[in-house]
Amino acid sequence: SNLINEGQSTNLTINFTGTAPYNYTITGGTSQTTSTNPLTISVSPSTTTTYSITSLSNSCGNGIGSGSAVITVIPVNARLVSCFPLNGTALDTKRNITGTIFGAIPSTDRFGNANGALTFDGIDDYVNIPINGTLFSSHSFSIWFKLDGSKPFGYLFATAPNNFVMMPYTTMQILGTNVSTFRYSHSPDVFSAGNNSANYNQWNHAVVTRDGQNIKIYINSILKLNTPAFTVTNYSQDLNAILGYSLHTSNEFFKGEIDDFQIYKGALTPEQVTALYNNVQPCFDAATPPCLANKTYDTALNGVQLLQVSNQIIGSSTILTGSTIYFDSKNAVLLQPGFKTETNTVFKATVGGGCN
Repeated sequence: SNLINEGQSTNLTINFTGTAPYNYTITGGTSQTTSTNPLTISVSPSTTTTYSITSLSNSCGNGIGSGSAVITVIPVNARLVSCFPLNGTALDTKRNITGTIFGAIPSTDRFGNANGALTFDGIDDYVNIPINGTLFSSHSFSIWFKLDGSKPFGYLFATAPNNFVMMPYTTMQILGTNVSTFRYSHSPDVFSAGNNSANYNQWNHAVVTRDGQNIKIYINSILKLNTPAFTVTNYSQDLNAILGYSLHTSNEFFKGEIDDFQIYKGALTPEQVTALYNNVQPCFDAATPPCLANKTYDTALNGVQLLQVSNQIIGSSTILTGSTIYFDSKNAVLLQPGFKTETNTVFKATVGGGCN
């Protein structure tokens, strides 16, 4: 078995017998012809894969391949690679690169901050953002949006290769005036979060994660879809993107507001999605939340929270009805006398995780 990190490549060697040229196919590949013997080929699996020869022939007829190679892929932990707070500009604060705004104007964000988001008129507004080198086979998108509701469709996000001809492409889209549907597409596959997956005239948070095997869609931190990722794609690094429109269609401009668009390398965990949804800071990095030292939680805890520390958590709190609380500590979680959870709560404690 050969170990690689996700996104890396490794070599396989094929030894032929008989007279060249040789026609062969390996697992997940298409038929190839070569006269090179032995032959070294490069593979870049997105998940752990067992490679073998599935077809083999030469001028004498068909042959049978023998042997196999297991390539074990180590998933990449999520990390923030790009963030556009859209506070009146198209600046990527993670990479210090600025996109171009076409028509969209500053508006109030979800916290009531003036010039904290952008408004799109649904007619011709969009933002061109550079995302070269930020997309990988395993990735996550996070976006906040507010639907106007008077237009039945619109693109929140779409990739736009610099040569404008590369396929496939990736989009996030809203459909319907009476029944809103959030849809993620990675051509040729389309994935839907279902009817009524977003609310009109209020802020919604959407996260799409792809770990190489599965695609998940979260709306307002609730998992709406978990399905296999049918198409495996290594993105071109010569890539731009558009907020509020797609070059692959016509007149499907988004009408409403968009805020805090993020791209992560790797798939965010459910806990990280929850932390992202509940945080009040623009461009909050869910993959590396603020790390606390020893912490005692001795007050009532409410809502959905990820509480992460570098050493130990001491809990003497009450977790209120309807809350979802995660304790994540590197060394210890100590639950003191008096600690309790009310009815209809979710409480999870993890030791060995934490933060640095």
